[in-house]
Amino acid sequence: MTRSPMRRFRLLLLLCAIGSAHAALAQAPDNYPSRPVRLITNFAAGGAIDAVARAVGARLAETMGQPFVVDNRPGAGGNIGADAVAKAKPDGYTLLVTLDTALTVNPSLYGKLPFDPARDFAPISLAVAAPLVLLTRPGLPAATLRDFVALARAKPKALSFASAGTGTAGHLAAALLAQVAGFDYLDVAYKGGPQAITDVAADLADFTVLSFTVTAPLIKAGKLRAVAITGSARLAAYPELPTVAESGYPGYEVRFWIGLLAPAGTPRPLIARLNGEIVRALQHPQARDLLAAQNLDTIGNSPEEFAAVIEKDTARWSKIIRESGARAN
Repeated sequence: MTRSPMRRFRLLLLLCAIGSAHAALAQAPDNYPSRPVRLITNFAAGGAIDAVARAVGARLAETMGQPFVVDNRPGAGGNIGADAVAKAKPDGYTLLVTLDTALTVNPSLYGKLPFDPARDFAPISLAVAAPLVLLTRPGLPAATLRDFVALARAKPKALSFASAGTGTAGHLAAALLAQVAGFDYLDVAYKGGPQAITDVAADLADFTVLSFTVTAPLIKAGKLRAVAITGSARLAAYPELPTVAESGYPGYEVRFWIGLLAPAGTPRPLIARLNGEIVRALQHPQARDLLAAQNLDTIGNSPEEFAAVIEKDTARWSKIIRESGARAN
């Protein structure tokens, strides 16, 4: 290839072009963002993920000067939305706002995914975390967790569990509770939290495990009975509500989290800038108060810390799923 001056010149041009491309990828554009950014959420609108995406997106639009548009892509346990981001151009204009289970649970729950959670994403920041709540229908004769477990043990598979979907945080929290407390139940999978809540409130299903974000109004109205929370400590908004751990099952803790990620290959300086802007957005009083009103604890951490959380939770849930035998339909 180097036998003539012309060939050497062409080779030099090629090497310069490759070097320029690598240099362009290694740094964030000075004018970023120069057009709207999509925040793809992988679950339906109206829940905690949607609330986080809109709260953070509104602050980012103010500080970065471009719209951050929420794009809901629900389906397949979060896989559809996640796959859309995994295959997007790594230029910072398509980001994922996801529930933890899409990254930490689905690899074990599904036989094959169209993306690799460990390879196809660049973590930016963990946004919020929160416990779930065990809820029963108003007419169920079990006001405490002790009563609930006794009833479930007395009638194996008689109690119906309204699951928001296989592999959701609530589904796994119920499976873990059944493991540690030694009972069984009838698992009825719904297409989402709203349908599950409706049937439990109507005495058509016995219990569910969901977030306070979507259930707080019905708890306050007395249409759902809150029995215990899955976190490690009581909530200030519900000081009378005990945790599962203090109700007789020490060590039990389930908290879901929501985080933001970019496609793998997004330039590190761009990830660093997005991380700084997102952390500041989460710390803003307006966003923090809005999310706190839905019992969501704002966090904001580094990409490295977020990656470590994903790795740790993936290992934990893979063990629980393996032992429970749970599989996605």
